[in-house]
Amino acid sequence: MKTVNIVTRTSGRPNFFKLCRENIVAQDYPHIRHIVLVDNNNDNSYVNDYPDIDKVIHIPDGKYPHFDSYLNEALEFFKNEVNDELFCMMDDDDFYTCSDAISLAANQIENKDVIFYKVQAAGGCVPFDHFMGGSKPLEYGQVSMLGFMMRTEFPNTENGQLLFDPQYGGDFYFIDKVVRTKLPDAYASNTIAWLPRVLASTNPVARQGQGSCNDVDYNLAKQAYLKVFNNAF
Repeated sequence: MKTVNIVTRTSGRPNFFKLCRENIVAQDYPHIRHIVLVDNNNDNSYVNDYPDIDKVIHIPDGKYPHFDSYLNEALEFFKNEVNDELFCMMDDDDFYTCSDAISLAANQIENKDVIFYKVQAAGGCVPFDHFMGGSKPLEYGQVSMLGFMMRTEFPNTENGQLLFDPQYGGDFYFIDKVVRTKLPDAYASNTIAWLPRVLASTNPVARQGQGSCNDVDYNLAKQAYLKVFNNAF
C-alpha cells in the first residue's frame, strides 16, 4: 500500500486551514503524508498549532512569480526524498466529500500512472461525464487541481522534471503536459484510471479562490460543508 502525499497551500487563513486539516485527518487511508506550503506574505504561524503535520515547506521570498508555481517546491521534495509513492493536492479552502476518498482513489489507481475523479468546482462538477473514461483529451476548465492523484515519479520525463507554470490554470497545464509528454495517446491509454465519483469539493462559500487570502468564520463554513456533504468530516 503506497503512501499518499497530500499537498496543501495556505496563507493567512487559519480557519480554512483548520477545516482542511480536520478533513484530511478524517480520511481512513492508513498511509497519508500531509505536506503544507506556506509563504511570508502573511502570518502563517498557525501551522505550528499542528505538530502532527508531516512536512512544512516555506516558500523562499521572490522565488516564484505566481502562487501556482509554489507547488514546484512539493515536486522538488518528491524528487529528493520520496520513492514510488502517490500524490494529490488540496488547498486550504478545499475538502474531500467522504472519509474514504483517498482510499477509493489510491486503491483504484493500482499500477496506472494517474487517476482522474470528479470535483464539485466553481464551474460545476468536473470533468463532465463525456470526458470520463474516453479517449477525448480533457479541456481547460475540465481539470481541477483537486481532481487527480498520480505517481510521484511520473512528472520526471526524459527531458527533465515538468513543473507548474506561474499562471492561473497551472494545474491543468501541468497535468496535460505530464500526460502528453509521457504518453502520446495518453487519454486513450490504459495507464490512466477514471473514477466517475465526486471525491472532493472547493469551498461552497467561495468557490473561486484565485489565490486570495480571505479567511472565513470557522463555524459557518463547517455548517455549510455539513449541509451539502453530510459525510465530509
